[in-house]
Amino acid sequence: VPLFAGLSRPRLEQLVRGASLVELGPSEVLCTEGEPARVIYAVRSGHVVTSVRESDFTLTIEPPSVLGEAALSADDELRVRGATVSAGREGASLVGFEVGAVETLVGFSLQGAANSLSERKLLERARHAGRPMASGLSKDWMDVLLGVMEETSFGPGDVAAAEGEADAAFHLIRSGEATVQRASGGGSKAQAGGRDARASRVSSTSGEGAGGGGAPLATLRRGDCFGEAALLEAGAALRVCKRRASVTVRGKATLVTLKLTETALRGLITSGAEGADAAALGAWWDDLSGHLKATGVAGWDSNAVDQLRAAGRESVLQ
Repeated sequence: VPLFAGLSRPRLEQLVRGASLVELGPSEVLCTEGEPARVIYAVRSGHVVTSVRESDFTLTIEPPSVLGEAALSADDELRVRGATVSAGREGASLVGFEVGAVETLVGFSLQGAANSLSERKLLERARHAGRPMASGLSKDWMDVLLGVMEETSFGPGDVAAAEGEADAAFHLIRSGEATVQRASGGGSKAQAGGRDARASRVSSTSGEGAGGGGAPLATLRRGDCFGEAALLEAGAALRVCKRRASVTVRGKATLVTLKLTETALRGLITSGAEGADAAALGAWWDDLSGHLKATGVAGWDSNAVDQLRAAGRESVLQ
């Protein structure tokens, strides 16, 4: 099991003694999205499939992969199931490790590895107009890309991406929720305190949304993304186009994202990689850019566009 690769044999033996065997019948549900994560599972035989509400994203997990690593997160808010997990058509056998027992035996030394695994799955989940963002990237290169992505936080009411401004960075949502909405009046904005200097806080007198905004047009959650136009080369039409809707933090929870800029991505290709690997990463970026240019709607995030089209509200995009 890769997650436990760094543990000594005595520690592994202790973990196994406290583990439990879980046998699932065909299509039987192991855990449900949104419920507390208290057990880490290693797939022993067969396979399991993840599913996410309001999304067609699925991920097939086979031996000896691990799932439920969010249970080891240092942030209690992230210790929840990010997807519903069910056995494949032939069932599955898994080994379960109670998180409390794992932390008692090995402390918090697995948090780093668990966090990396969780973020890689998050990147695999990200999509632009039906295309997986990580399509064509090896797991090693996903980890390299994640290494230049910066964790950014926005507080309740913060505007993470403002209507009327060009996208400055791509954001992949790690936790929290945000709404996509258009302004329906004046309203005021003030700098968000202590979170991110580029975020703006909605005025307490501005009504429901950013700048006095109207009803939410779409809701973005864990695994969704916004600001992808910022990954295009300078001068590209979609990149310089101003946003036609804001992304505003919903509810009382902090919105946590993994942020990537075009500058960081270009620097990774030109100085952080060599030879064929650099060429492969550059080819991936070219392919992603081509897809964004071909399918993008000027001023709109693709995840919001997908939701509006699914709801029969495509006229909003005009």
